[in-house]
Amino acid sequence: LPAINLCVHFDSLHPAVYRYVVALPVQRVTLDFCRGSGMVETLEAEGFPATKELGAGVVDARNVWRSEEAAFALLQRVRRVVGDDSRVVVSPSCSLMFVR
Repeated sequence: LPAINLCVHFDSLHPAVYRYVVALPVQRVTLDFCRGSGMVETLEAEGFPATKELGAGVVDARNVWRSEEAAFALLQRVRRVVGDDSRVVVSPSCSLMFVR
């Protein structure tokens, strides 16, 4: 696969759109698990392709100072779905341009 990281920030994906996105020919898909209401549930229901990496946007980029516990809880759920820790990359939930 091409070394492309497709980042989907600021909201969750409808399950049909999620299936389309994870089927695209990219190496990594990064999802926003902080602001994407229901994104973890969609991931749990739909699964994740064994051929891709998941950028787990579990660090709230809009409030990086208060995310340890919430990020860890989200990360545990994501890891259970993906199954292979080498395919999970901890990421901010969106661009860090919001951090001042």
